[in-house]
Amino acid sequence: MLFITVMFVGMGTILFVMGGYYLHLGKLTEDWRPVDAKVLQKGTAMTRGAGGKVQTHKYFIFYEYEVNGKKYQSGRISFKAALIPTYKQEEKYAGVTHLKAYYDPQHHERAVIEKGVDSANYMTFFAALFFIGVGIANWLWG
Repeated sequence: MLFITVMFVGMGTILFVMGGYYLHLGKLTEDWRPVDAKVLQKGTAMTRGAGGKVQTHKYFIFYEYEVNGKKYQSGRISFKAALIPTYKQEEKYAGVTHLKAYYDPQHHERAVIEKGVDSANYMTFFAALFFIGVGIANWLWG
């Protein structure tokens, strides 16, 4: 029983910390400055498991932007929860060669092309609270 308690509370704590970190960064992007960016490369990366079967798809886009005469490159789309299907991102950025990026005024090397957070970011916290609650309930009544 103790193992289950520790497992659920541990998983909940990890989700809580990760969710808080990405939520914080996502909120910071709301004040980041816009800059024109040039798309360098985009596509879908696939990982294959045993037998060559595709296990995951992840959309990527690399872009270059300039701040105060210095060029930077980034591959970060956003700090939003990664619940958007790959095909939706492929459709959204199909044919795009230039776009608007948003860079961190304190650290120019950090940039995103979609700023802010969405409701999916908060789902991480609900999942974390669920796992922690199950762990505590198992400890108290298990």
